[in-house]
Amino acid sequence: MDTGRQTIWSERVTSGRSGYFFDVRETGRGRVFLSMTQSRQMEDGAWKHDRIVVFESGLEQFRKALQSALEVIDRESGDRRRAELEEIHRLHPKAFEKWAPEDDAELQRLAEEGLAPEDIAAALGRTARAVRMRLEGRDAVLASEGRAVPAGSGATQAVRMAEGLTNQASGAGAAEDEPARAGVSPGSGSAGSSRGRRKAASTPPPL
Repeated sequence: MDTGRQTIWSERVTSGRSGYFFDVRETGRGRVFLSMTQSRQMEDGAWKHDRIVVFESGLEQFRKALQSALEVIDRESGDRRRAELEEIHRLHPKAFEKWAPEDDAELQRLAEEGLAPEDIAAALGRTARAVRMRLEGRDAVLASEGRAVPAGSGATQAVRMAEGLTNQASGAGAAEDEPARAGVSPGSGSAGSSRGRRKAASTPPPL
């Protein structure tokens, strides 16, 4: 913090490798100002700080300009999102619609015929991603019940679950496979703790 200046209010926002500090301060002479600082971590690990100071006399004009900029961003983002949704609906008429029982029946029939998710999506008027997610959800239920997963579904999650059930039935020890499925090798510690250490290293330092 700057010496000789009293902090009245402070807020910090973190986004990726950058931190944004908003401080309302008062000078020794009683002048109130807004200090905005961007703190970025560079490739070499060092931190770079860029600061903008707006004094009380210019705050109203600054607020109006910032509000106008945010309104433009909201409007442009909304227009682009609507355009994206319209294009998705044009290419996939049933995108985002609830799956009806007849849709699931047709999905199962096409999957059992060995069609790729992209071909199933074209036939059902949905996106390939939606088809994959639907297949994985259905196959996961079948695998958990010990039932056969239809060939050609392409559902990797269901395949992994089915393999786990097979190993358990044969006495291979499904518990030994848990670290591998979780992305952790025995004795190496958790992947989550490793990510936590990397995240902590990139946290912007206080100013």
